[in-house]
This record gives sequence, structure tokens and C-alpha cells, in this order.
Amino acid sequence: MQDDVQVEPMPAGGFHIDRLIIKATGKRTYEGLPFYKMGSNKLWVFVNGKKEYCGADLDYIELTGMSIQFNKTIHSGSIIEVLVFR
Repeated sequence: MQDDVQVEPMPAGGFHIDRLIIKATGKRTYEGLPFYKMGSNKLWVFVNGKKEYCGADLDYIELTGMSIQFNKTIHSGSIIEVLVFR
């Protein structure tokens, strides 16, 4: 896992949400996310409260079931919030 990371499960009316908060370090790739099925649309990513969208021509791509790579560098100190719906 990364520095400044916390994972907290959030029960929500019959399904489960894993929430991960990461303080960006100025890089593009982030690992150690809660496991999710790639391409399932169950991964939501926000940077400083703004929803990011998955796609090579959008905001980020999924590298594995536990990592993403942004299409641009995320400024150091920015807050990345990751939600995985189960």
C-alpha cells in the first residue's frame, strides 16, 4: 500500500463500497487499490472532488484489478478518492 492511504468499508443498503483515500505524490500510476473487476464500471475515481473517467482518451486507464494510471500527472498533494462498489 501507499503512504497516506486508508481503506474503509462502507455498508450501503444491500451492497458494499470500499473507499480508498490517497494523497497524490505527483506520479501517474497508483497501486494498492481495493480489488475490482476491470471493465466492470464498479470503480469510481475522483481527484479533488472531480469525477474522473476511464478510457485511453479520457482521464485514466485500468492497469490491473488493483491499479490505475492517470493520463496526466496528478499534482502532489491532490486528494484521490477511489470507490469500489461490490
